[in-house]
Amino acid sequence: MKKVILALAGAVALAACSSEPPDDQPATRTASRASCDATLRVTNSSSRPVQQVFFSDSALSSFGRDRLGRSILDVGQSRDLQADSPGPHDFRIVRADGTTSDLRRANICKNTQIVITNFGVEAR
Repeated sequence: MKKVILALAGAVALAACSSEPPDDQPATRTASRASCDATLRVTNSSSRPVQQVFFSDSALSSFGRDRLGRSILDVGQSRDLQADSPGPHDFRIVRADGTTSDLRRANICKNTQIVITNFGVEAR
């Protein structure tokens, strides 16, 4: 009986040392850049050109700078953009007609494609 209790105690101690988060808990924000290069493909699948794409870490209070700069993302075009950090990000896109769509807390390590549609913004 003592051997069974000692074996169970050892198994519990090893499980507590595991570096993997339990399935029912989100991974922490300490993901290394090696496990997430934070490169996104932004695709305009809408029927209108996109004039601006903003995104930043969800922990920040603003969407950050316009990632397109002086260019636009025309209908059907894609562009690869680099995030400043891994983890959840908030997005705002501004179409050429001035309408906007937001996407909150998209995990760019799991969803590396941001798709702009006529109905909003999706992470895939």
